[in-house]
Amino acid sequence: MNKAGTIVSVVPGPVKMSNGQLGAAPCSITVDGKKAVEDEGGVEGKHLCEYTIHRR
Repeated sequence: MNKAGTIVSVVPGPVKMSNGQLGAAPCSITVDGKKAVEDEGGVEGKHLCEYTIHRR
């Protein structure tokens, strides 16, 4: 059974890293006081925080 929900996406902007390169800033999504998704950011990889909120 598929559940309907709302997708929340956060795409972090660029920040200057300690090595001088630009990289993605860290991002997180908190739901009901608990971290649901966390990305540490950085230079390599796809950085995206995405979470689907389901209705109760």
